Amino acid sequence: LSGGAVSLVSAFIIIVLFFSELARYLAVTKTDHVYVDTSRDKGLHINFDITMHSLPCTLVSIDAKDTFGDHQTNVVHHVHKHRLDANGE
Repeated sequence: LSGGAVSLVSAFIIIVLFFSELARYLAVTKTDHVYVDTSRDKGLHINFDITMHSLPCTLVSIDAKDTFGDHQTNVVHHVHKHRLDANGE
């Protein structure tokens, strides 16, 4: 083949590849997958900051319930309670 024919064949292949990739990129693919997380032993870290005036720290407790129905009452580990003065500081 001559150089011109190789150029035309190459240009045709490039154009075909370009438009096929463009069509694939623009195509909408809808995929629905639901996976059940089987690693239930891992806890979820929750950060919160709550101020309760006129309530002693000893009366405050935390109850947690997850979507599996596991219920934890009076969660106290890694909970930091700070007493506030009259100014809320």
